[in-house]
Amino acid sequence: MLQDPHAEKLTQAIVAMGIALKMTVVAEGVETREQMNWLLAQGCHVGQGYFFSPPVAPDEVQQVIERIEVRLAH
Repeated sequence: MLQDPHAEKLTQAIVAMGIALKMTVVAEGVETREQMNWLLAQGCHVGQGYFFSPPVAPDEVQQVIERIEVRLAH
């Protein structure tokens, strides 16, 4: 999305539409901190994707959440 100006404008429009409709905007497929920072700057509320974690087994979720919290605090 950050390398393609058309994709960037489309993403901005989708986020703006969600905000205008008073929805919680969730970005899927976030792969980098740069992408997440850009999405947050556009008003996106939440992200998910490999930037945070690959899919994990249910018994590993708590450990993954703790690792994500530590990483995002820096």
